[in-house]
Amino acid sequence: MKNTLFIILLMFSAVLTWAGPSTDRHRPRFQYSDSWIDNKGREQRAERKFSSVDELSNACYQDDFRACKMLADHYTYNKQAQKASAARNQMIALYQKDCAKGTFHTCELLARYYDGNNQKQKAIALYKKNCDLGDEGSCLELSTHYSMQKDKVNTFYYQKRAFEILCRKGHLDYCLLWREMKKLTPDSVTFH
Repeated sequence: MKNTLFIILLMFSAVLTWAGPSTDRHRPRFQYSDSWIDNKGREQRAERKFSSVDELSNACYQDDFRACKMLADHYTYNKQAQKASAARNQMIALYQKDCAKGTFHTCELLARYYDGNNQKQKAIALYKKNCDLGDEGSCLELSTHYSMQKDKVNTFYYQKRAFEILCRKGHLDYCLLWREMKKLTPDSVTFH
């Protein structure tokens, strides 16, 4: 009988702990952690935590495009279209401003945004700009895009460019692939 009573009390205590009132439980929490390689090949990190929508909104309007994205996602999830649209427009304006300075990371994020919102030509233009500046991820995106178009010349060119960039960054296995591709022509590309 004692064991049964103890187990019931233990279960009741667990339920109260899980479902009991908590001031922290209902407070929205937003945070991001991001890392990327900058234009000079150095790793960059950005981390930030927000405890309220107001804090997130203030960060967005102080030119933190990651905060704008979280704010837009928050309003979209909560079906507040007008606020979501305003936050998304602020985010895009900040992406464009930072990308104009030649920041790989932001240009790639902006290109991905355009790509995901059926603005393919804008996305391709940014991927090309980034690839020309030495971003292998953008070159690979272009290679994939052109392979879907069955364009052998551009698929080959951007794949080869990506391997060259990776080789120059010290990835030896890509140096071998790049050397092999230098011996080939775009006619060697096959599509599945």
